[in-house]
Amino acid sequence: MNSQETDEMSNTRAAALEPPVIMTATPDYELAIACQSGDRLAFQRLVKQYQEKVRGLVYSILSDPDTLDDVVQDIFIKVYSSIRHFEHRSNLGTWIYRIAVNHCRDEIRKRRIRRFFSLEKMELDPINPELKTDSAVIAGERTKLVQWGLSRLPEKHRTIIILRDFDDLSYEEIAQVLNLELGTVKSRLNRARLALKDILAPYWSPADHEEDDSL
Repeated sequence: MNSQETDEMSNTRAAALEPPVIMTATPDYELAIACQSGDRLAFQRLVKQYQEKVRGLVYSILSDPDTLDDVVQDIFIKVYSSIRHFEHRSNLGTWIYRIAVNHCRDEIRKRRIRRFFSLEKMELDPINPELKTDSAVIAGERTKLVQWGLSRLPEKHRTIIILRDFDDLSYEEIAQVLNLELGTVKSRLNRARLALKDILAPYWSPADHEEDDSL
């Protein structure tokens, strides 16, 4: 064995004995570690940090204000009982979203209902551009209309639009939440947006289409 080979083997052994490189801890990472250690105050901080986001997601999928608090509570009970299994392969928020989406899907299957938004039976007339004088009224009309349009979509299309266009998750995060390939996320989102456009077309003025290219 020559001296070069000896040096290479020594370097390999030295590298094997070195401690693993630890990435800089993020606040969410530290929060998750504290929760996994049984710190109840840390879990209370987790709930406070993510509760409103989870509430918004649950309502967007189920649109049932009467059971909203109970569903959100059940989700955080699942988070609490599962946090010890969180392996930090995704960020904490993405992991919580995955639990919330899966729980909502379980709720949908149990209830066996086809429509989940309270606006689904609402009769709509085409928006009259001449009546658009107040920006707050316009924004309210659009929000109401989009909610109604989302209620017409299949759950898988509705959920992916909510995660991307309302909650601003990245494609990679959505793939983790929904357990999909990245290419599937992009193609499904494109189909969902096109379907929503078709639904809203009779009620959406040309000016709205120009201003909002995300729909």
